[in-house]
Amino acid sequence: MGDKFLNLGNAMLCALLLGSTPMMTGCEGGGSGTTSYNSYADTENYSASLMEGEHVIINLATGLVEPYPQNIEAYPSAMETNTLSTEADEDEEGWDENEEGADYGYDETSEMGYYKIHTYPKNGEVSLNGSYLTYTPNSAFTGEDTVLLTYGNEEDLNFKYISVHLTIKEVNHPPKIEMGNILQKLSTNTTFAFGPSASDPDGDTLTFSVVGNPSWMTLDPATGVLSGTTPNYETNVEEIKLSVSDGILTSSLEPLSISIVNGNHVPTIEGIPTTYIEKNEQYSFTPIAQDLDGDALTFYIANKPSWAEFDSETGTLEGITPDEDSVYQDVSIYVYDGQSLAYLEPFTITVGVIEE
Repeated sequence: MGDKFLNLGNAMLCALLLGSTPMMTGCEGGGSGTTSYNSYADTENYSASLMEGEHVIINLATGLVEPYPQNIEAYPSAMETNTLSTEADEDEEGWDENEEGADYGYDETSEMGYYKIHTYPKNGEVSLNGSYLTYTPNSAFTGEDTVLLTYGNEEDLNFKYISVHLTIKEVNHPPKIEMGNILQKLSTNTTFAFGPSASDPDGDTLTFSVVGNPSWMTLDPATGVLSGTTPNYETNVEEIKLSVSDGILTSSLEPLSISIVNGNHVPTIEGIPTTYIEKNEQYSFTPIAQDLDGDALTFYIANKPSWAEFDSETGTLEGITPDEDSVYQDVSIYVYDGQSLAYLEPFTITVGVIEE
């Protein structure tokens, strides 16, 4: 038998049979995986790929991936799970009394219509419905898995082997981005810098982008910090959209609106944060901030370590450091009086001993 290859689209499944088998077109199917198989000796080798958390149904009679139904009971009536009689001759090839209760499938439309699961997958669950094999990977599993089946008739269950190799691909998760309370006012002729906190569940490298920012506001694409000097006139800036991408998926903040106003003294902030600390120790830093106008001050932070808590009323950053060596860069603390912003120079927190 020649090689068979399958590629799945959104709603159309097409197979190309090479060698001595004629071409087939218009094969319907669905799903998000791919499958192919090669035939050699007395073994059919099928393969299918799917995303983490998905299911896949393979028609063992054709090697094609089938669309996964919303209601499995609505599938063809031939998809009935069967168990061969335990009264079969124990000397019959392929029969083992110790395998009573193993999954069997019977396809009444085929002369050689008996299927039996010989070796179960290590990282998922399978079931047989007629000639249809359903595979569901274990929760959060990604990688390779294999199912081995035998195929034949009631007299010879080991007429042929079918090996199904499954590749489960990791799902990419979108990055997270937040900025707490959004700044609404800045004074004229004021130097500013502020940015979000962002993280990625998969640990992917993040890149920031912005649209709608005025010419006097620039973005650091590596940290997401927006900085610049406000103009010497009052103005309103709306629809500044800050986004972060992991290279595949993008997450965005709600659009920012900022007013530039006159007549306010910029608050001050100072302090020397601890930049090196051992593992599993208490970390605490509180900056000193003042405002000549007596305005209420609110503190913000960018690139906060995941193990730390931040108090927006006092600016205190504290928490228990992790039990592994790590480095947290570009931690920035800002203070805001409702109109103007002041900030500490970004700093790095090193936890544990970092070998060079």
